Amino acid sequence: TINHFLNFARPQEPVLTTIDFDKLVGDALSVVKPRATHQEVDVETCVATSLPKVLGDMRQLGEVVVNLMVNALDEMPRGGRLKISVEPATVDREGHLGTWTRIDVTDTGPGITETNLDRLFEPFFTTKASGSGLGLAIVRSTLQKHGGTVRISTAPGAGTTFSILLPGAEA
Repeated sequence: TINHFLNFARPQEPVLTTIDFDKLVGDALSVVKPRATHQEVDVETCVATSLPKVLGDMRQLGEVVVNLMVNALDEMPRGGRLKISVEPATVDREGHLGTWTRIDVTDTGPGITETNLDRLFEPFFTTKASGSGLGLAIVRSTLQKHGGTVRISTAPGAGTTFSILLPGAEA
């Protein structure tokens, strides 16, 4: 918790390299797969073969993906499905269409209430007894440093999808 707080208060600048999305997802899965197996959560991945070149910090983006996967597993303690997909996306930013990469982390948990949805990215806001409330604030901060963003799609009883959007190198 202290390390997360210090990282939030004194964030590191990204060390940019070309992102290998197969490796990014594979490394994140190696961290969460034992827990998913223990909780009887089926894990599905789909990484498109033709993705735009994205420059980013593999370690920081890996932490973002792991954080979202862990949050998803927290919502499915007794089974469910976790899906991670990576595909190209066209994003309209300030009237300019650009090629981006979208990483979706989808769970079949209970969804997020509208009350909590409005506060998810606030530092120190948590619905977990043992949470620090910094995970999603760090996710958003990291993605902003990469020129990206995160979007949420959720419905009570129907699960949640966190979509990470990262700009292609030409953007």
